[in-house]
Order: sequence, then C-alpha cells, then structure tokens
Amino acid sequence: MDRKIKKTYNFVGNSIKIRNVAMALFLAVVVTFAGVGTVHSQPPNPPPDCPGTPFIGPVTRQVPHPNGCLIVYTFWYRYACNIWYDTYIERFEVIGNNCGDFDAQYEEFVDVIKADIVGRVNPWQWITNPPVPSPNIPMCGQNQWSPTQWRFFRPSCHSEEIVTYWDETGNLVRTRIPCQDPARLGYCYQTYRYCWREVNGRLVLQSQVMGRGAFGSINCPPIVIFHVPGEQGPRRFICMPWSCGPTSIIPN
Repeated sequence: MDRKIKKTYNFVGNSIKIRNVAMALFLAVVVTFAGVGTVHSQPPNPPPDCPGTPFIGPVTRQVPHPNGCLIVYTFWYRYACNIWYDTYIERFEVIGNNCGDFDAQYEEFVDVIKADIVGRVNPWQWITNPPVPSPNIPMCGQNQWSPTQWRFFRPSCHSEEIVTYWDETGNLVRTRIPCQDPARLGYCYQTYRYCWREVNGRLVLQSQVMGRGAFGSINCPPIVIFHVPGEQGPRRFICMPWSCGPTSIIPN
C-alpha cells in the first residue's frame, strides 16, 4: 500500500491570499462554463462500487491558488456504502496570466482542490436523508490521523492538448477536457486521511495517501469534441490516458 505525506495547506485567516485580479475574474467563471459545448457534465455511471449510492452534483466552485491564480472546478460527491467520503473531480480550469507551467503544477492544482473540498466545503453536510456523520479530523500527533477516509476520483482519459484561450476580461484560461465515453469510461482514485497541524498560529491541513487504484477501462475514445469559448465552432481534441499510478485496473 502506497503511503506518503502530501503537501499541506492553510485554512485560517489570509493563509491563501486572493489577489485583486482573482476577484475580478468572477464573471469569467460564467463565460468559461457556458462554453462547454458538447462536453456534458456527468458523474461515474454506474458508480465504481456501492451501486446503491449515486453521485450528487454537479457543483462548481472557485478557489484561489497561492500564486494568485483562480482555480474553477466541477465535482460530484457521495457517501459510499456508509464508509467513504467520495468526490469525483470532473474537470478544472486555471484562470490568470501568471500561473506558471500548467503541466508541471497540475498535481499541485489538484491538491488545492482536494484541500478546499475537505477543509472548507465538506459537501457531505448537505446530505440529509439520512444525515451523514460529520468527518472527524483530529489535530496531528503521533499516529493521530482521521478515522474517516476520503476517496478522490477523476477521469482516466483527457485531452492530450492543453486547451488555452483568453476570456472576455483578458485573462488566460487553461484546462484539459475529460474524454467522456460512457461505454468505456474509467476512473483513477486515491484514498486519503487527514489531520490538522498548527503552524505559526494557523491550522494547516495535512494529508496521507492510504492507497490508489482505478475502476473501469483506460481504453480512451479517440477524440473529444469541445467548443472553445471565443471560437465559431467546436474543435476535435485527441484523447490520451491519464496515469493512475502504480496500480492495476479494477473492472466495474
């Protein structure tokens, strides 16, 4: 089993700062997702396991990155088999003109999204019939990790090309498009547990990877069709498999 300490993120006060340019990008969020075109939001269907617990969503949210960029992401969630706090991160976009190398920082962007869902959003509190137990995240100590486990899923195929365009406010938008073919769709996942660590008077969320794997197929469809905002018609993008890490594929 793969275990390692991941990055930490602050969640108190101004620990993650929103620059003025990020606040000015709110309207760009609407423009971006209005131009989705032929890429339709959909959760894992059928679910990878626990078939009696469908995913709920989609939910679109924005979170600032420490470098001043804005991350806009869409996710689904569920409480699977009364055990796992599951999130399916369908796609995300990075908005801003000084966000660095998209591919080099890709996993960092995803880590910020995960920390936002666990540390701020806690969407499982919205499930009321029946209510879901509140996740227990203790303060970090010797082997003091949460008994709660979170699983994060994402598509196992996406566009080979980074889709890049300028929004109406002149900000650079970058994303990869999920290749969604319900007949052949697969999902990578990682399982985490968390604890809170106090650093200089601030609470920092620290994570530990408990395992990783995949469900379904990683045989990608050849192309995905996407209408890039600002262009006259949809474009075709070649699909490529996403590396799920050192794991075997678990069929549905």
